[in-house]
Amino acid sequence: MASYRKLDTDFLNKLCEHYSLGDFIKVNDIAEGSRNSNYKITTSLGSYLFTLFERESEKMRAKHVLPFLNELTAVYKEAVGPCASINQEFIYCGNMNGENIIGSLFPYIEHIKHDGHTEEYIYNAGALLAKLHNCSQKKVLTDAYKKLGLCNIYNQKKLDDIRLKIITHSELTEKELLPVPKAVQNISEPDLPRGLCHLDFFPDNLLVTEHHFAVIDWFMMGEENFIYDIAIALCAWGFDDIGQKQEKRYEAFYQGYSSMRSLTKSELEVFLPMYMQKAAYRFYLTRLEDKLFPRFSNAPILPPEKFERIYKMHATN
Repeated sequence: MASYRKLDTDFLNKLCEHYSLGDFIKVNDIAEGSRNSNYKITTSLGSYLFTLFERESEKMRAKHVLPFLNELTAVYKEAVGPCASINQEFIYCGNMNGENIIGSLFPYIEHIKHDGHTEEYIYNAGALLAKLHNCSQKKVLTDAYKKLGLCNIYNQKKLDDIRLKIITHSELTEKELLPVPKAVQNISEPDLPRGLCHLDFFPDNLLVTEHHFAVIDWFMMGEENFIYDIAIALCAWGFDDIGQKQEKRYEAFYQGYSSMRSLTKSELEVFLPMYMQKAAYRFYLTRLEDKLFPRFSNAPILPPEKFERIYKMHATN
């Protein structure tokens, strides 16, 4: 999350009225993240998180994701869902300085600052991801996300498009980029367990309060093979900032996941190494794209080198 523009008082007063939030008191920018603008809004009735969608693709996707996320919270209690307006809508359409603004409001989670590196914490994170995968098998959710067509937006075609953009509009050449993983091109996926996946299960998207965990930032979620979601999470939780594997953290996440859902033999022995490389390739490309083509001058740069290293580690295995 981040904040790329200032919200004026008139916009904020209308937002509070639309959601019946009481009187507007103050707004604070939230600095973390990179894709959307986020703000903590304090009113006479409490604190809220307002997400302003900065990309057209995310504005369109939010119209499908947010109503489903509201349903998900009834089954997966750790999910933080959107607030409904006085008209029972989850999308807010406003105007500021002649520009149409589209966003959504969430409860603000007062969370405990946590470094996320203790083995107990990481074990619990793994268990929470497994719990999501188990919940996603319930028919009420399966029917809903299949009807909406919620799928992995960073599929191979999307990644190929990003790769072409980098080659065409930057000084990097095809040979300078990591190759498309051969395992991805030749992968055979007979009967791999699949369902609803978070697809961005990073430490920043798990908050802990005095009483419970809260999982946020669901805008990437979609139907996928569970092993891909696990691989993404292991890249995030089991490696340090420069891509060195942290054995105890990696094992803690895996053990936490296994405590709630056992991986099949083929998932663990055949597909996990392939999907680790596939996951690393995705985040290498998307972070490289953000680095080369920042949407805003003040956008934080998340280095792709960590995932380049993870990719190479699994390319040799």
